[in-house]
Amino acid sequence: MYRLYISRDMILYCWCPTLCTGTCAAFVEGNITEFYRKVYHRSLQFGGAVGGIGGVVYFIAMIIIGVLREKWPCLKVAGLIGGLFAFGIFTVFVGPLVPIPESYKLIISIGALYLCMACGACVLLNSLTLSADMLSPVVGSEQAMSMSLNAFTVAFNVGGFIGPIIGGALLLVLDYQEVIAIAFPILALFSLCLGIFHLKKNTGLTGIS
Repeated sequence: MYRLYISRDMILYCWCPTLCTGTCAAFVEGNITEFYRKVYHRSLQFGGAVGGIGGVVYFIAMIIIGVLREKWPCLKVAGLIGGLFAFGIFTVFVGPLVPIPESYKLIISIGALYLCMACGACVLLNSLTLSADMLSPVVGSEQAMSMSLNAFTVAFNVGGFIGPIIGGALLLVLDYQEVIAIAFPILALFSLCLGIFHLKKNTGLTGIS
């Protein structure tokens, strides 16, 4: 049974998405207050308020995504793959690295941060349930959810641990904006590969493992 934890489907649909999201989220959220203080000359209280509202955005996103998935189960895969890709895109605007008028940069940055949180919620929730759905024919629905939750928790916690370490090392040679934006090509490439794999799997071009 424990081999199921490292099966191909679990790695692609649970371990990797959760690890990537946890790593990015830990770095972005852990450094955003200092970023706003240094770049936009905002107070620590301002950064804390932005983070607090972000928590509410994350919670609301979880509720909305949960309702939509129950009504349209097909959105689980679309939410996982699209959420990963969108998360990567919005990281570019947290800096932002794209050319934007100076007076709008802070507003765009905060908006992109909240969108990243919503996309993160979409990825995490769909990753958890998709992996459970794939395991349930083998071990039963209750055991499948338990195994998926175990893998999900480990991957997210590992991401939360290594995110600040990797990000901190990159900050020695790059700006905060550039470090955040690195997530875009990684998440975009992974979401593309996951989408191709899922299409092949469901058209019979690859086996289930």
